[in-house]
Amino acid sequence: MEIITAELRAEQDSKRGHSHGNFLAALRDRRLYVLVGMSIGLIAGGAGIPLWLPTIIRNVGVKDSFTIGLLAAIPYIVAMVVQQIVARHSDRTQERRWHAAIPTFACALGWVLLAQVTDSPWIAIVLLRVMTAGYLGATGPYWTIPAMYHRQE
Repeated sequence: MEIITAELRAEQDSKRGHSHGNFLAALRDRRLYVLVGMSIGLIAGGAGIPLWLPTIIRNVGVKDSFTIGLLAAIPYIVAMVVQQIVARHSDRTQERRWHAAIPTFACALGWVLLAQVTDSPWIAIVLLRVMTAGYLGATGPYWTIPAMYHRQE
């Protein structure tokens, strides 16, 4: 509780002496466009996973909907573990950019390779696990980056 109280006090103190820049200044900052581009990429990359995962599992030969649902949960379980590992390492090292960029690159690479393995559904399922882990692994460090830019001003 003391840590939260101290953080809230520090935040209030920093707001008193800090004025927000105007909207036009934000539009001139290239970092905004980098963050927007990465956000769009993360959302688009992450949105396609639940759309294609059941179809790929069905193409492996699984026809029961309940089994497809159970198998579709596996990439998210793996991704949840990866997300925690990436977030903890990012917090420990206080490094955010590479902890967001590398998992995002893994997700993007998975999408590129997925188109190449249409004849191998098992490899496609492994790639979907990598993509899901990359997508969710990047989200924690990514959402700390805008606050870093705000503090630098």
